[in-house]
Amino acid sequence: MESAISLVQQVKNRSDGIIPFFTSDERSDFTTALLEVYGEEVVQKYKGRGRPPKPIKIPSSELKYARVKKHRKKGRIVKVDTNVVFGTEDEVNKILEKSSVSNHINTAYVERQNLNYRQSNARCQRKTQKFSKIQEMFILQLWIYLGYYHFVRPHWGLRTKCLEGPRRWKQRTPLMAASVLDHQWTIMEMITYVVPKNQDKNGEINKLGT
Repeated sequence: MESAISLVQQVKNRSDGIIPFFTSDERSDFTTALLEVYGEEVVQKYKGRGRPPKPIKIPSSELKYARVKKHRKKGRIVKVDTNVVFGTEDEVNKILEKSSVSNHINTAYVERQNLNYRQSNARCQRKTQKFSKIQEMFILQLWIYLGYYHFVRPHWGLRTKCLEGPRRWKQRTPLMAASVLDHQWTIMEMITYVVPKNQDKNGEINKLGT
C-alpha cells in the first residue's frame, strides 16, 4: 500500500494538473491509493451523539478509474471483465473515444512495458537469485536502467527512413522520437550529464540538447 500511494503521488507531482485516466488489474491497493492522493476530504454531518465523525475522502469528479479482471483456467486466460470504479461508463467511453492508443479498457501497454523491464533488467525478473535484497538499491538501479532505456538504447519501432546518405534507416531513442534529444546519447553522456539549475516553478527541466 505504501508503494502504491508513493507511485500515484509521483504521477500527480509530474503531471500538469489534469488527472489522467487510470486503469489497473483487480488489486484493491490502487483504489485506495488513488482515493488517498486524488480524493477530496469531506466532513461528515455530526448527528449530535457520541464523537464527531472523522472526515472521509471521496473521489474527485475528474477522477476516472477502471479495472481489468482476468479469469484463468489451467493457467490460461479464458475471460476478461472490466468495471468502472470511479466515474461512469459514459464518461470513460468518451475518454476512450478520444484516445489515439486504444479504445477499450485494458492494461496491455503497461504489461508490455513491464515485460521489457524483465527481459532487459535481471533485478525485475521472477524466480531468480538476481533480485535486489534492499529496496533502495533496487530503485537506484532501476533509475539507471530507465535512463539507459530512454536516452541510450535505440528502439526498432521508432526508427525512421533516411532521406539522404547511404544509410537506409535512422535509429532513434524514445527521447529522440519525442524531440527532446537531437542525437542518441552514449552511456558516458548519460552518467556525466549535469542537471541545469534553471528549472521552472514546476521543477521541469528544459529540453536536453547537444
